[in-house]
Order: sequence, then structure tokens, then C-alpha cells
Amino acid sequence: MYSYEILSNFYDDFLLNEVDYEKYKEFILNEFKKTSLNFNNYLDLACGTGNLSLLISENFKKTTCIDISENMLSIAYNKFLDKRIPASFLNIDICDFSLNEEFSLVTCCLDSINYILDEGDLLDCFKCTYDSLEPGGVFIFDMNSKHKIKDELGNNVFIFDEEKVFCIWENEYEDDVLDMYLTFFVKEGNNYKRFEEYHSERAYDVSEIESLLKKAKFSDIKYFNDYSYDEVTEDSSRITFVVRKQENQ
Repeated sequence: MYSYEILSNFYDDFLLNEVDYEKYKEFILNEFKKTSLNFNNYLDLACGTGNLSLLISENFKKTTCIDISENMLSIAYNKFLDKRIPASFLNIDICDFSLNEEFSLVTCCLDSINYILDEGDLLDCFKCTYDSLEPGGVFIFDMNSKHKIKDELGNNVFIFDEEKVFCIWENEYEDDVLDMYLTFFVKEGNNYKRFEEYHSERAYDVSEIESLLKKAKFSDIKYFNDYSYDEVTEDSSRITFVVRKQENQ
């Protein structure tokens, strides 16, 4: 079964209380304000259900959201519709996209980068992003650290018990790849219906990411501990990158 086919319906139930979206938004906007660019076009890669892109979009003239999951895009679309914020939604792969416009800000958040298992595909993602930015534009993304994937998630089992769904999350870690097997029991009346999904994430070293960004022509590469200005340590779980396209390109 394709990733997020079932999880998309319960994604917000699991994450809304776990992720500080306001903190992420403030960090991203603060970094963007350091540029000399106007709040024109904003692009969110792997937008998911649109929680973060919705908050950031309020500051920009135009927003574009792309995701490979039609279900996630549909949920995001309805959120924008409810807020009456205009945006474009594209069901395309973040490793292979070309848009006929330039963006002053591009984001890719909540460890979507880790879902790109092949180093060549990740380089393609960075190249596509670079090409989509206007000169001086900023690209901000995060990833789960190798420590989190290996030591925190690793070969562990997690249980989520929500009102509408019960989920068993079983992990297997080997050779820098985390395979995640999710079993959902969704309540339908007095009964539960079982569904299964499979996800994978790759653990990358910071040095690997830096090297790929440089190959994609990015400059001024900075990284921080989880949308703060703290330094990354061995115990960091989430690493946030801030990179820019040179103004004279």
C-alpha cells in the first residue's frame, strides 16, 4: 500500500499536538526577512496536510504546494479553502519538478527529506529546488538526524491510541535505512477495520547533505538544532538547514 494512503486521514490526529508549527513558522519567516526579497512567491515541497504552509502563506502574495500524495493534497486544499487563502496544489514528485515561475522562499519540512532514500534522487531534488528559486532566494528544510533514526526510532515499536484509530508502529533499522510498518485499526461503528502502510526513511550525515547542496550550487549553508539557533549536537533529533541561492546567478 502506498505511503500516506491511510495515514493521511489521521496525520493531524497524531501530529497537531506534537509539532510546534508556530515555532517553525517564526523561524522560517525570521530567516526569510534576512534576505532583500519581497514576500512574493512561496513554494512548499511535500506540503502534507498543509499545516505549516497555511501559516506561512498568510505572509506571501502567492503560494504553491506540491506533494506526491493526492490524499494529503486534498486535505491541504480544503484547509486553504476554509481560510479563503488562494494557492496552487500540484501532485508531483519533489525530486522531479520544473515550474514556470521563480520563488523567493522554498520549504520542505517534517523530515520529508529523509523519505528520499537514493542520494542521486536527493541531489535531483536540490537541483530542482535551486532552479525554482529566484536569485537570493532561501531554501529551508529539516531532517531527522542519524541519531534519531538509529537510536530513538531504530528497532522499536510505538503505539498510538486515538479516538478514531489505534495504530501499531513497528520499526526495523539496517544500513542507514529505517523501515516502518504501520498497522491501523480504524473504528467503523462498533467494529474496527484493519489497514497497513509501509514507510522508509534514510539517515543522512550532515556532511552528506552539505556535499549534495554544494553540488546543486547552493551557497551560504547553515544548519541548526530543530528550528532554533542552537548548535547541532550528537543528541539533536531534528536538524534544520537554511541555504540560499546566490544573488548574482
